[in-house]
Amino acid sequence: MQGTAFENHVARTLIAEGYTIVYRAWTHPEAKVEIDFVVTRQGLEDVWFVEAKGSWLSDRNGLERTDTLKKAIASAFIIGAVDPSPKFVIAASHLPKAGSAGDTWLRIAIDRGVIDAVWLAPMAFAQHGAPSPQLRFEVAS
Repeated sequence: MQGTAFENHVARTLIAEGYTIVYRAWTHPEAKVEIDFVVTRQGLEDVWFVEAKGSWLSDRNGLERTDTLKKAIASAFIIGAVDPSPKFVIAASHLPKAGSAGDTWLRIAIDRGVIDAVWLAPMAFAQHGAPSPQLRFEVAS
């Protein structure tokens, strides 16, 4: 249930920030990988694939979970191998702990262009049903 609640939070934020959700829970026809959101924005030519990874109820949430992070990186890699044009974004409730294996994997995936951006969606905004502020699809540093 938490994953669904987080996905709904991401959807509200995308819409509030002017993105159009073209598809939700869309499966790439060649890669056979499901993507949570395919989005566009008026005035931008890019198509963005957004993968939502998050919850707020356990002691390891979002990208703190190595299995969740590996799945997101694998999805981005497989899709990028067959369809390099869309940008791939991970919307996460939590980032890996600094210096952890997950932190290393995420930095490698960003540095190699497998993942184009990571957006941190804080819990405080989701609790109030409001979109997270300042959604920007930029490469995380």
